[in-house]
Parts: sequence; structure tokens; C-alpha cells
Amino acid sequence: MMSRYKFFQQILFMLYSLFFLLFINCSPASYNNGCELGSKTFVNNFILTTIALRMDSYCGIKNAATAAANAAANGITLTSFSFTDTPNGLSKTYTGTIIGTNIAIDIPYGKTTSAIPTIVTNATTIQAGITTVVNGVTALDFTNPITFTLTSSNGSKLVYTVTAYSITPVEDTGNSACSDNAAIQPCSTVIATYPRQDGHLIDIPNAKGVQTPTTNPGYPSDFITKNTLTGIIWKTCLEGKTGFDCSGGALSSLDFTNATNACANLNTANSGAGYAGLKNWRLPTLQELMQGQVFATYQINWDVTYFPTPIAVEKNPALRSSNLILPAATSSMIANGSGTNDGMPSVLANGTATNVRCVSGSPFPAADLIDNNDGTIFDKRSKLFWQKCAIGQPNDATCSSGAIGRGWQNVLLDCNNLTILGKQWRMPNIIEFTSLIDTTQTAAPYINTSKFINFPTTAAASPTATNAKHFNLSNSNLNNFNYPARINFATPNGSPNGLDTKTGTTVGANDYLGRCVAGP
Repeated sequence: MMSRYKFFQQILFMLYSLFFLLFINCSPASYNNGCELGSKTFVNNFILTTIALRMDSYCGIKNAATAAANAAANGITLTSFSFTDTPNGLSKTYTGTIIGTNIAIDIPYGKTTSAIPTIVTNATTIQAGITTVVNGVTALDFTNPITFTLTSSNGSKLVYTVTAYSITPVEDTGNSACSDNAAIQPCSTVIATYPRQDGHLIDIPNAKGVQTPTTNPGYPSDFITKNTLTGIIWKTCLEGKTGFDCSGGALSSLDFTNATNACANLNTANSGAGYAGLKNWRLPTLQELMQGQVFATYQINWDVTYFPTPIAVEKNPALRSSNLILPAATSSMIANGSGTNDGMPSVLANGTATNVRCVSGSPFPAADLIDNNDGTIFDKRSKLFWQKCAIGQPNDATCSSGAIGRGWQNVLLDCNNLTILGKQWRMPNIIEFTSLIDTTQTAAPYINTSKFINFPTTAAASPTATNAKHFNLSNSNLNNFNYPARINFATPNGSPNGLDTKTGTTVGANDYLGRCVAGP
């Protein structure tokens, strides 16, 4: 039996429609287009649908609010929109936030152009533009917002707009060794005096997502290594090497242009289907190269379980990134450069040949840093919180005075004792700090100085220390634990040997800069 509410709703609809017809027929038109207001065909059809108490649209005359109300009245619901882990090959499920008919959701950047949505709804069909969506199967490009139309069995519709935000989760270094100022020590014995160093923080900020090498169906010889944290896919072997264990072929050594071309050429492999059936191969960014490495064993920078190139080859591969150094753009960033053999970043002329490891995935997104006006900078992409001012600078809007140099142990303690926002702070590791290198800058320092105000290039407390512009890192050198790792945003490069040992006084040549990180 029809409910009283439904009956009155239909009566009101009919009265409104009759009033509408009287209005448009005050001056009858002579044309006969069925979708022109006032035409005879339009009026006749509209009268018939009104008498029949049909509330669906005619010639598109129905506003979105009415459509949504009618859809709800007919029982259409959307209760969840997510990118679930298994179909997307991700380490976790990302669930959207629904506000009205808008949905906001994060997605690891590597999957942005090929993300598979799972939609919990009772709609009969789901359309994304002209594409019919099969739940948990259809991959879509979420570079721009997508409109989803949900249709019920009786033709009622709901329309949602989904906006995906590309995130760049930062991986752990893979290191589990702790130390004091001189040597390896059990982590439990130095937690109080040398707190929250890299070896203490397993799987922080995120566990590595690298997976065992595999192949895609139909491409049995194209070995790939997937990363479930970021959504990117590596070519398992360095360029020139082949086979399931990368023991075949001859290692290529390429300059920047040829390295870029070598990765791009993978998109035309297999008669245009692409290497492993993928068509978004490219030269990796510095951040991708840094995260692909492990910092657990001296000189072995890529885990041979996942990148099984023989150790003799993997021992010292300087790998080229796509990050050019402006303004000249004649040099670019590499990982494992400067003869350090420890995976650190440095700058190398584009004409100098290096080894090459290619990656497949959506483009790495531009940085998105937010000044919270509370002494912190929030990286929306990585979800890390950064101390806005360097250690020694006041926690004010402009970081108004000079930073000070501190010994390695001092910076560990400074960060551990920091109380901004009530978060648990730490000295950043090499991968975390590298994520702040900004090669869109046209001059040193290569960091976003509009957010990191009054960025120091020397330590005020160590004016005679020529290398005081380096920042301390929570990693130690795996060959000599007297030395920490440090990074210099002026060059930019890293130094695993630390230039000086860890020990230092308040104002000494061994004192370097500090900045803390928290999260995600």
C-alpha cells in the first residue's frame, strides 16, 4: 500500500507540474521539438508523464537535489569507497571520506593512473564517465576527479565525484644496528643515552613494500619487482642484465640522455605492449632510488633477494635519477655517488655514464608542504611532520636567529626531548631527510625555503667548521661506526663518513646542524 508521505509527495509533484505547464503555455510556440519548452510534443508528453505520476526526468528536467532525494527514497546507497589492498597490489587498504556527494581518498602515487576502486553500494550499475565499472576489477586513471553515476534497477540515479590524492609514503632504511659514538652496541643498552636512532626504529616511518621478483601473465622473461607501499614496479635487473637472477647480458653504463631513453624504450618492448606488459617505464626520481636501497650492509645497497644481480655488480652501482640540478640542468642527482659506496645522494654531470635501474608507475607528484604555524611543517604527501626551525633557532614564525652546531648524540637527545604538538620526535634517517631535497629550486640550498624559513647554511656556534652546513642523520656509517651519516642541502649530497667523527662539544669542529621529524 502506498504510504501517506508518498501519496502527498506525488500530489505535490502533479500540482507543480500542472502549474509549470500553464506557465509555459501562456504564449504557445509553433515549433514541434520534443525537448523545447512550450512545444506541442513536449507539452503532450509532459502531461502524460505527470498524469501517470512518474517522477523520473523528462528531457533532463530534474535538479540534482531532487534526483538524490528520489534515489534515496528508492533505496540507493553508497556506504564505502576504497582502494583495497589485494586487487591494487598495495600493503594496506585506503578508504575514502564521504561528504555529501563528494569523496576524498588517498592513493599511493604509483597507482594513481591505474587504481581499482571497490564501492559498497546497492546500485545495479556503476558508471565512471562512459566506462562501466566492475567492482574490484576495473582500473581507472584518478589523475583528475572522476564522476561516478550509480543507477538502481528502477532507473534512479546517484552521482558522486571522487578526488584522489597521490601520497608518497617514505620507507624504512632496513637498518637494525645501533651504536654509541664509536661502535655497534645492543640497541637496548643505548636506548636512553642514544635514543631513537635509526636502528631502534624498525619499520618507521613505514615498512618496506618490496616483493619477491615475479612476472606478469604473458611475459615470462620480463622480471619485475613490485612495491606494495608506493605502488611502483621496478625492472628487477639493471639495464643490460637479463634472466631470473640477472646473471645474463652485459651491464650498461649510460649518460643521462641515454639512461632516460633506455627506460622510455621499455614502453615499446614486446611489439609495443611494453616490458612486462607495462607502458609507463621511466627513469626513477632520487627519492625512489633512495627508498629502493637498504642501509643494513656495507656497500650492498640493493637487497639481492629482491634485485638478484650478482654481488660483484651490485657492490658499487652509481644509479642515475631524473632529478636535474637547476638552473643549468647539466648535472643531475645520483644515488651511491662520490665514491662512497653507501647509497648516499650526490650530483654528477649528465655526460658521465652510470648504471641504470628503471621504474614503472604513475609520475612522482610535486611536493605539498603545509606550514601549520605552530613550529611544524606538514608534508601532505608523506604524512611526516618536520620541525620548521633548525635546532638552536627559536620556534617562531621566521626562525629568526641562527642555528647551532651539535654533536651526533646531542641531536639524538634534542629530538627525543622535543615537545612540539606533543608528538614523539626523532632525528631523521637518510631516506626521510632526502625526501626534502628539492631540485625545483634554481639555487642552493636545495630545499623549499618558503616553508623552511631562514634555512641555515652554516652553524653559528661553529663558525670555523667548514662543513657545518651538513645536517646530522640518525644512521651510522656501516663501515666505521665512529662516523654518522650527514646530508648537505647546499650541494646537495650526503656523506656517510660524516667528514668528522660523532663526538663533539658545544662549539667544536665535529658539530653539525640538526632538525627533527615525527610521524606519520
